[in-house]
Amino acid sequence: MAASIARDPSSLSNPHEAICTHLSWEAVVDFTNQQFFAKAVYDVTIVSSEVTSLCLDTSGLDIQRVDINEEPVTFSLSVPDEEKAHLGSCLEIDLMGVSNKVAGSNISVAILYVTSPS
Repeated sequence: MAASIARDPSSLSNPHEAICTHLSWEAVVDFTNQQFFAKAVYDVTIVSSEVTSLCLDTSGLDIQRVDINEEPVTFSLSVPDEEKAHLGSCLEIDLMGVSNKVAGSNISVAILYVTSPS
């Protein structure tokens, strides 16, 4: 499966290692401040047992918390590359502590975040 997924130059994600197969999304809209307070829960299939992180594209988000299988995990958010600002930031979620991380296995990744007004 890993060989069949080509690298997308317009994305910071890593679907050749871990691929999102489903998204559940809940949000509260703050019309006054023009923001969403949201929770995105992704079903993720591990493509490569060598994967160390899940990388997702973001733009203008304040990431509050990330859980894998209902356990908190560490994450980082990159600073956008000035030469490729259209790509936004990479949300890199640490998968090193995930047990049974073998090709074909599934995990649940929950991300709590707040959008910016823009």
